[in-house]
Amino acid sequence: MDDKYKQQLIDFLKEISAASDEFINSLLWAVNQKKVKKGTVINASGTVDISSRFLCVGIIGLYQEKDGGASLEHLFGASDIVREFHSYYTREPSPYFLLAMSDAVFLQIDRGQEGIQIRRSPELLQVDNGLYQYILQRRTKLNAIRVAGLEKGVEQLKDFLPGAYPLLKLKDLTSFFNCSISTVSRWKRDTKDK
Repeated sequence: MDDKYKQQLIDFLKEISAASDEFINSLLWAVNQKKVKKGTVINASGTVDISSRFLCVGIIGLYQEKDGGASLEHLFGASDIVREFHSYYTREPSPYFLLAMSDAVFLQIDRGQEGIQIRRSPELLQVDNGLYQYILQRRTKLNAIRVAGLEKGVEQLKDFLPGAYPLLKLKDLTSFFNCSISTVSRWKRDTKDK
């Protein structure tokens, strides 16, 4: 694992929890660094997502296959925890897939890899609670951006997930902001003139 990404994860875990350096270091043995190219499917639909991923660099989209193609349901950026949550917790196959929208680097730990001693640690509960609160906060903010509508939402998205907007295709914008292709096309044309 690259030292800079390892330090990014350590700093993140310290920010969201009161876990000790010793505990955090005991987790690192089970963490694997993954580098993926733009367009890589990280977890396919119809499979169970058993991994929790700390996104160091890049943008990842959560898509659902629908009539008419893939629909963008959620976006992840640097320092987000990437997983298909329902599948991860229920261990049921997911109707969603995770797609690298850019080249990406993430640190991955598979469910159950924490080790027996760590699972008994009260610090794991602190980290787990911190992660839950962080994920809830990020998802709530992104959902608020989504319901703000195309015009306001795109501006907020640019601040919230820098680098994500240029990666979004016309179809991504229509599904994410729940509007028609003609609305997005008209908005793009009007904002291009400004």
